[in-house]
Amino acid sequence: MGSNIFEERQAFNFYRSYYETSLLLDKENRSEFLHSILHYQFTGEIIEPKLPFALLAFNGQIHSLKKQVNGYIKGKSTYPTGNPTKGEGKASDKGKGKEVQEKEKEKEKEKEKFIPPALSDVISYFKEKGYTETAAKKAFDYYSAGNWKDSKGNQVKNWKQKMQGVWFKDEHKAVDQNQPRRRSAGITMY
Repeated sequence: MGSNIFEERQAFNFYRSYYETSLLLDKENRSEFLHSILHYQFTGEIIEPKLPFALLAFNGQIHSLKKQVNGYIKGKSTYPTGNPTKGEGKASDKGKGKEVQEKEKEKEKEKEKFIPPALSDVISYFKEKGYTETAAKKAFDYYSAGNWKDSKGNQVKNWKQKMQGVWFKDEHKAVDQNQPRRRSAGITMY
């Protein structure tokens, strides 16, 4: 990682865990531990401490440190979990971050775009799950006529899930010809 993108970095989150860890170290190890954190945060380059306890402490914090640095590189302010923070004045709201943010929004929209299934796909899915072709055609026709919107006018996002929730009912189950059918009088017919 080049240090040029870090030249404009003014601050980073110094977590309490860094402080508490440093208190467990003697003066020399603490100094080396804190220096390694500062160096990494402001340059993006890892310089591992040479003293064993400082190295142990640094390795214990490296995960949250990397999340912060990677978040900064991507133009986002991050929580220790690596999730971007929200709100004005954050790194994600400025210059370089907006470009990255717009690209991510475009990718999310592409994922959200619903592509209606073909009738053959719906029929195959119904048959695979043990339901009739007639029910599959009815379901397909119903959603196709409504531009794949549900009864509340919401765009269907996952057609298989919609079929399971709305159309997979006992009345649409395919009848196995090898199974005996029962009449209401209790007489079994073959």
